[in-house]
Parts: sequence; structure tokens; C-alpha cells
Amino acid sequence: MDKESDELKQFSSLCPQKIKERCARILVMSRLSIFNQKTQEVSAIIDIGSGSVGGCLVVNQKNPKEEKPLMVFSTRIQIILGDHASQTKDYTGPMLKSLSQVLHTLSDWSNEKQGSYKYQIRDVLCLLASQWCFCITEKIENKSEKLFLISNHFLEKSLSEAREGARSHIDMLYGDEKENLVLVDEKVQKVYLNGYAISNFYLKNVSDFSALVKFSYTSTDLVSRLEDVIGSVWKRIDIKFSSSSTAAYVSLISLFPHVEEYLLADIASHATEISIVRDGVLQNTISFPHGRNFLIRKFAERLHVVPAVMESFLKIYSKGMADEKLRAKIDRYLGEVKVEWLEAFHAALPSLSTDIILPKTFFLLAGSELGSFFLAILEKEKYSELPFAQEFKIIVLDRDQCATLVTLLPGVKTDPALLMGSIYLHKGK
Repeated sequence: MDKESDELKQFSSLCPQKIKERCARILVMSRLSIFNQKTQEVSAIIDIGSGSVGGCLVVNQKNPKEEKPLMVFSTRIQIILGDHASQTKDYTGPMLKSLSQVLHTLSDWSNEKQGSYKYQIRDVLCLLASQWCFCITEKIENKSEKLFLISNHFLEKSLSEAREGARSHIDMLYGDEKENLVLVDEKVQKVYLNGYAISNFYLKNVSDFSALVKFSYTSTDLVSRLEDVIGSVWKRIDIKFSSSSTAAYVSLISLFPHVEEYLLADIASHATEISIVRDGVLQNTISFPHGRNFLIRKFAERLHVVPAVMESFLKIYSKGMADEKLRAKIDRYLGEVKVEWLEAFHAALPSLSTDIILPKTFFLLAGSELGSFFLAILEKEKYSELPFAQEFKIIVLDRDQCATLVTLLPGVKTDPALLMGSIYLHKGK
């Protein structure tokens, strides 16, 4: 009887009225949980290098002038190349595959509630290394015997003429193969009024105006393919493109505001990318295929191991933890690899600048396991065969240095390229 009574009670608890009341309580609780859930908007930064694709999520701060950008998540995936990949088109497929993996990693992380927060991706900033875009700096000049006003119309007309000049120069350098290009960023670097650099130039009456503007272009086909991959993960999201060299340039202004002349070498990927800045103006960026991944593959060939194993060996070696046998093997081939990289470095410099003397300050971006190796190469090299006799003042841009202007959520592991991308985004692109 007691058993039947219990069953009757259980059955009666499921009458329509009880069900309605229970549903009402569940609905109220769910609404309350939605209101209590904290949602933060984030921007996704995608760094498309020559040997890897990185991505991070950065919180959009309410007071960007007072608050540092907050990076809440970061990831990076190597681009796995075929043995015979030598042209940009051969890299595109593997790059897009790595990009898709990065996007899904960012999406999966943001879709999960992280502590008391839910992160919503608002927009995407896609940074392209020199392998994927073309950069050129144009000079705008306007002189007159009579004073003229620096108005919106004047600036728009001047920028339009500069864009046409940049495209003409790219066509002269690369020919018809670069016909289908799209502008991804333009950066006014310096403005001169009557020969003097000035930042407050709007609505001034002058007789002599000049400015230096950097333009970055990439192919319409690449943009379309990138948008398709990104759009397959995040529907109807705002996507902006820019060059990695512009992001690095803007970031270094904030990190080293008093350094106006320098070389920047990014050796952290497949190629080495070098930029030259003079008088605070990014003049040129070039690249050659002798970067971090190149060196790892060279070491791997000599030691008869796969690149992934060689990378582990170099990490052990750089930390001073390699045994005597491994250390001896790596030391044996250091000289050969050094000569190959320096020969490529020397050959590339004339294309970088026609000036006899290069800037003395040399910023170096390299992977942690090879940073000390490149530092040793550049410090010991006397450059006796080059038309300038000097030694560089080398500053290694590591994670800790770049993180001085970015707040990292505890546990976030990232790299200098994504940190500088965060600074660039924070400064308003």
C-alpha cells in the first residue's frame, strides 16, 4: 500500500498544473542566468606568416587610452609544406589549412564559458607577412607660391594621387602578374609643413606640404580565399586586413618611442623578413627564404632526423641541457649554417636600401630556441665585406619585452608577433 501511495504521489506531481509551474520556474532561472552571465566582446587577430599561422583573442577595452589590450587566448600552428613547395601558390593551400585549424581553435575556446565570462568575437584583423603582400612608400609633395589650406578635400586628393603612384610603381616592378591587387592598408607616417615634421597639420595654411605614406597590397584572389575560410567559421563578421610590417612599425613606435632609425629582422618563420626605418619612416621591407624553419631543416638534414625532432634538439641545446654528443653535433654544423644565412643576408641588403650606412639599431624577432644563435651571428659578424663598417646594436624582441604594453590573462602563452598585433589593434590600426 505504501508503495502504491508513493507511486500515486509521484504521478500526481506530474499533473498539468505542476508541469506548468515547474516550467515557469525553469524559465525564470534560465533568464536570470542569462542576465547574470558576463559577456565580453573580443577581436580575433590572425597572423599569417611565411611558416606558421597564429591567432589570439583580445578584449575590446572600454577606455583604450587608459587600459592595455587584454589578451585572453592565443595559439599558433605551423604551415606544413611539401618537399617541393617553392612558389607562393604552393604555400597557399597548406597556409589555408593551418588557418582553418587556428580559427576552429579560437572558435571552440570562445564558445566555452571561461570562468564567469562568455567571449563573443566581434571582428577579425588579419595580418599578412611580406610573402603574402607588397608594400611601398610614396611621397606626396605640393608646393606653391601662394598659401593653400590643408583641408579634407586636399588630403583626399593627395592620398588618391599617392595610391595611383604606388600602383604604378608596383606595376613597373612586377608587371602584369600583379594586376589584380587590392589595397589592404595605408599608413601616413610623417607630414612635413614648410620642411618641418609636424603632427598637427589639419586646416593649416602653408606653401610647402609633403608626406610619406606606406601602402600595402595583396591579391584579390588571396583576400577572397581568406574571407571564405574565415566566413566558414564566423558568419557575417567584419574582416580587416593589414601587413605585418605595418603592425610591427606601429608597435615599435610605442615600445621604443625614441628610436627613429633601425632595422627589424623577423626570423621566426620560414623566411627572413627585414624592414628598414629611417627618420621614423618605414621605407622598405624585403624577405629571403632563410628563416627559422629553413635553419631547422638544414640542421635536420645534417643530423638525419625529421624537423620536429630537430626543433626539440635545438630547444634542449639553447637551454644548455644537451648532452655532450648532441652538443658536439650541433656545434659542428653551426658554422656551415651561419655562412649560408649570412650570405643570403648580405645579398639582400642592397635591395633593402641604397644608402651606404645602415641604421645601427637592429631589432631581432626569432624563435626562443634560435634567438641566441642569431644574436651570436650578428654580434660576431664584422661586416668587413659590406660597404659599411659597423657593428649593430641588437635588441631581441622577445615575449616579455613586447608584453610590457599588453595584459595577458594568467596562463596565456603567446609570441611577439601576436603581441605586436595586439598593440597595433589597440592603437587604432
